[in-house]
Amino acid sequence: MYKISVGLMAALFLVLSGCATVNDDESTYLLPPGSEVQVTRDLNVPDGSRVYIQLGTLVERSTLDIWKPYCFFHMTRAPEQKTTPFVIPSGAYKVTGSRRESNYAGAEGMQFAGQDSNRALSTIIELASDRLEGRTNLVCARWGRPSRDGYLSLTEMRVTLGGAVNLVLAR
Repeated sequence: MYKISVGLMAALFLVLSGCATVNDDESTYLLPPGSEVQVTRDLNVPDGSRVYIQLGTLVERSTLDIWKPYCFFHMTRAPEQKTTPFVIPSGAYKVTGSRRESNYAGAEGMQFAGQDSNRALSTIIELASDRLEGRTNLVCARWGRPSRDGYLSLTEMRVTLGGAVNLVLAR
């Protein structure tokens, strides 16, 4: 049996780790700050809370197919404004950050048996604009299992948003 010194193992590890390829799989990609979310037309939010988009079409919550990718604008508004209709004006909105979350519907932060059960797999894109009231996020999600379905890729988000909203990456 061969004996390899600890120093040789460490050197070998460093050399081989330098040869590793970068994962350019866009499913792991988050929109960097400075990117833009371009809303191509005014979006009416009739119930004052969310406007859903699925395959480029605006849909109401009652007709949303949660098993297919969907996106929505989420606004943090004053309690008295939560049911007041409003419009998200067309235009470009700067991305200030993005992150991923995995939540059970209505049970944020709770742990359930079976770590691979169905949940909302969401990419949250934080937006800044003086034309939007409160804090506004574009959320793109699917309902599924992390090991099987994963988060939406950039391509899937673009297909889901269709022509209603464009994602322009910072350079």
